[in-house]
Amino acid sequence: MMNDLMRNQVRGFTNRINITRQDRAETKLGLAGLKIDLEPDALNTVSPLAMELKMRRPVISQIVLSAWLLIVLVTSALAQQVGPDPALAPEDVVSIQLTALQNNDNPSPNAGIAQTFALAHPDNKRMTGPLARFELMIRSPAYRPLLDHRSHQIERLESGEAYVRFKVTVETQAGKALQYLWEVRPVASGEDEGAWLRTNVSAPVDGGQAL
Repeated sequence: MMNDLMRNQVRGFTNRINITRQDRAETKLGLAGLKIDLEPDALNTVSPLAMELKMRRPVISQIVLSAWLLIVLVTSALAQQVGPDPALAPEDVVSIQLTALQNNDNPSPNAGIAQTFALAHPDNKRMTGPLARFELMIRSPAYRPLLDHRSHQIERLESGEAYVRFKVTVETQAGKALQYLWEVRPVASGEDEGAWLRTNVSAPVDGGQAL
């Protein structure tokens, strides 16, 4: 049986445990209260950097929107195919076709070939069209070097009332110089009357040879 001394020791130990539990509970409650008191101030406290970013957010959004609109406008401009136009000079027609072939897959696959065909003279289209057949011709060994070429130069050779011939020198992807004879003529009648369009492109010769 437990004597009085042992009972008192056990009772004292139990009391200490209860006090410890009570202290922990009070401490936890106090911390919770402290947390509750601090949270509103913490939420209302904004660093200078965060405040600056918050103020600049509308400006940043406007810049992003402007850049997106610019991309859309440029893409739309590239997607617009140039058609027959009497306002285009013979040199313009040749330049548009060569630049299109130089960037054949921009903005879409074979867009350059389609642009070149769009500025072909009706007489030429009757011989080389439709577009699918014209594409096969452009991809033949004679004209394939025009696709995605590095650079080109256009030189007017001769002209008359109803024709202009150009010497076109192309630097291919392989770095080789090739020369083509490029001819344009005006449309005599119809809805495209007066527009200069391509009638003929010769087979290429080596850049070191005379056309």
